[in-house]
Amino acid sequence: MLSITQISKGISDGGVDSIAVVLLAVYVLLVVLMFLGLSSILRQSRLASRARRDYQRARGTQHLRQIRDSLKILSQRLHSLEQEKHRLSSTLQRLEQERTDRLLRALCRHIAETQLTQIDGIGPKLRDRIIMYSFDGTLRSLRGAYRVRGVGRQKQRGIQRWVEQRERQLPLLTKQDYPNKREINDEYDQKERKLRKTLKEVEKEIDSMSQLRSVASAEEERLSQVIVAHFRQAYGQDKEASEAVDQYLQGTFAEWAPMPPWFKTLISKYGG
Repeated sequence: MLSITQISKGISDGGVDSIAVVLLAVYVLLVVLMFLGLSSILRQSRLASRARRDYQRARGTQHLRQIRDSLKILSQRLHSLEQEKHRLSSTLQRLEQERTDRLLRALCRHIAETQLTQIDGIGPKLRDRIIMYSFDGTLRSLRGAYRVRGVGRQKQRGIQRWVEQRERQLPLLTKQDYPNKREINDEYDQKERKLRKTLKEVEKEIDSMSQLRSVASAEEERLSQVIVAHFRQAYGQDKEASEAVDQYLQGTFAEWAPMPPWFKTLISKYGG
C-alpha cells in the first residue's frame, strides 16, 4: 500500500491519479476505523474491569459469600442432627422391644413356677429341674422338657398340651399383674422419658435450623441472580439492570438498616 507521502508527492507532481486518491481515502478510513475500534475496545475493557471490581466490592457479594459459607456449616450440622434423631428413634424402638421381651419372660417364668405342677405327675422338685434344664424364658422351650430326667413320654404330652393352652392365654395374662412387671415398666419408663426428652429437643432444633436454612437459601437464590454482566449493562444505561444493581448494592439489608434476626443468627452460629 502506498504511503501518504508517496501519494501526496504523486498528486503534487501534477499527476492527478484517481487510484491514488482512492487509496488515500481508504487508508484514512482504515486509520479512523482502527482508532475508533481500539477506543471502543479500550472503553469496553475499562467498563468490564470496573464492573468486576464493583461487583466484588458490592455489599450483595459480601453478604452472598457469608450466607453461602454459613449454609454449608448449617447443612452439615443439620445432617448430624438428623442422624442423631434417627439414632434416638431407633433406640426407643429397641427399648420398647426389650421391655416387651422382658415382660413376657417374667410372665412366662411366673406361669412356669406357679402352674407347671398342675400337670399330672409333676411335683415341685421335677418342676424345678425342668425349669433349670429346659426353660429359657419362653413357654415354647418347655416342649424340650423330655430331655430332663424324670420326664417320660406321658408327662411330655401333658406338658405339650399345657404349653399350648398357656400360649393361647398369654395376650390376656399380659394385662394382669405378675412379679417384676411394675419394676420392669418403671425401669423402661425412666429410660424412655429421658430419651423422649432428648429426642424432642433434637426435633425442635432441627425445625429451627430447617426454617433458618429455608430463609437463608431463598436469600442466596435472590442475590445470586445478579452477576457481573448486570453491572456492565447498568453502566450502559440499561434501566432494568440498573434497578437490579441498586438492590444488589444494598445486599441483604442496607448499611443504614438493622440486621435481620435470621441473618444475625446464621452468621453468629454458623459463620465459622
